Amino acid sequence: LRKKSKFPNIESTVIEAIDEIEDEQDNQILLEKIRVEIDKLPPKCREVFILSKVKGMKYKEISEELNISTKTIEVHMTKALKSIREALK
Repeated sequence: LRKKSKFPNIESTVIEAIDEIEDEQDNQILLEKIRVEIDKLPPKCREVFILSKVKGMKYKEISEELNISTKTIEVHMTKALKSIREALK
């Protein structure tokens, strides 16, 4: 098809643009699924997950802010990530 076309660069640009749009739509769908799963988490687990992944806090910082042990933070994160992973399969 490219050999027959007088505008092979335009075709490849259009194809790439379409692929990017599809990827962006797929990403939006995936993000929405993740948001739904985060909302389903137990309150403390959700709070720990958001502080870690959204706000970028380290486990020690979260531990100090919420007055719970670092090990408890690890347990909440493991639970959250496992739940999200299973939902996205």
